[in-house]
Amino acid sequence: MLDAVVVGSGPNRLAVAWTLAQAGLDVEVFERDPQLGGGMRTDTWGDNYRADWGSAVHPMALASPFFKSVRLADRVEFVVPEASFAHPLPTGAAVAWQSAQRTAADLGRDGRRWLRLVGGLTNQVEALVEGALTSPLSLPARPIAAASLAAATLQGVMGAGLRSLGAQALLAGVVGHTIGRQPALGASAAGAVLLALAHTVGWPIPIGGSQAIADVVVGDLRRWGVRLTTDTHVDSIEDLPQARAYFFDTSARHFLQIVADRVTPGYRRGLARLRAGNAVSKVDFVTSAPIPWRSPEVGLAGSVHLCGTREDIWRAEDEVARGRHAERPMIVLSQPSTFDGTRVPEGMHSIWAYAHVPAGSTVPQTAVIEDAIERYAPGFRDTILAVRTTNAAQIGARNPTMPGGDFASGAVTLRQILARPNLRRAPWLAGDGLYLCSTATFPGPGVHGMAGYGAARHALRSTFA
Repeated sequence: MLDAVVVGSGPNRLAVAWTLAQAGLDVEVFERDPQLGGGMRTDTWGDNYRADWGSAVHPMALASPFFKSVRLADRVEFVVPEASFAHPLPTGAAVAWQSAQRTAADLGRDGRRWLRLVGGLTNQVEALVEGALTSPLSLPARPIAAASLAAATLQGVMGAGLRSLGAQALLAGVVGHTIGRQPALGASAAGAVLLALAHTVGWPIPIGGSQAIADVVVGDLRRWGVRLTTDTHVDSIEDLPQARAYFFDTSARHFLQIVADRVTPGYRRGLARLRAGNAVSKVDFVTSAPIPWRSPEVGLAGSVHLCGTREDIWRAEDEVARGRHAERPMIVLSQPSTFDGTRVPEGMHSIWAYAHVPAGSTVPQTAVIEDAIERYAPGFRDTILAVRTTNAAQIGARNPTMPGGDFASGAVTLRQILARPNLRRAPWLAGDGLYLCSTATFPGPGVHGMAGYGAARHALRSTFA
């Protein structure tokens, strides 16, 4: 009998396998895709173009307690752009530099307000990240970090007193990473954590693509003798080998289908309360030149938010929340080739972008994203050499952990941050030796591995004690 079976090979699943195997347990991993890595996959398309399938920029990579235990920063080469993110506007652009002081200096009369917004976050960033990612009940043990997060969350909802279009758009853009109506407490809390990282460790980009992160963890697993079985779709727990514990990085619905009546009634009720979120539609571009931004400083940022003013973002997110496609949706964009020349052949550039859309959408967003870039970078269309479009429904089909293209596997509301799916110290424990450790559980979306890390550490203290 195995000690543990892990279903899936995304960041949370690999975190489970790594933590248990490091403790000397006998582990087997099952993955439905031929390639290990889940949302960290980097694939090749067209004429040897490499693109990240999921996240391209990794705010959590240098801050996550799991990745710190892996010593990821010492084993993967990262580039940390001097500008974490930028926001083009009709009259110029606003930039969130890694330096909060530099950002404040650019914001003029809003500079002091920006520093008040981020000051408590950046001073407490390690405690903040550890508390926010470890357990829904762990932040009270870090009262200063908890108070800083609460203050920044409320300021985010109220606009932090920001008056200029640039400062308002910067804040709404980082909060807009979480798909949902604004202003809202849940999205604001998630944005506050991202903002703290933007002004401390930065938002790094891995050389060679996100697959480099997965490959480090997989390399350790192979060295420790973990069995890695790919091309295997799991429909029932009865199809899996006998084990003392089972760990699933799946959507809530797929998890219940697999485990049937083994889940406890209370946990089943928690999963039933989990409200679905909306989705993204992705486009990869290969171009003959960098994006010709009208404001050149935008090109220094690892991430770019395209939508317009704060009110434009709020309007677009409200449209998607109503199940409609926004005419000008919230778009998150990165041009990794600016910082990493390995993505495309010499002389070319790669662009990774997604637009917020209703879950399950089959409507391609290629023209919408092209229009948005062209609006702030005239001449962009003339540089396009190749395009690959993946709509929301296709994202969900390729990775069922993201139903309908919902990368968060459930809406990120305040209740669903704290009670994801239940408010417990071990929100991953679903039954006797049975764990759900996907983004449907605490701490939710992001490439941090912490749902898997938390589940594995709980199992070591209980099931395997």
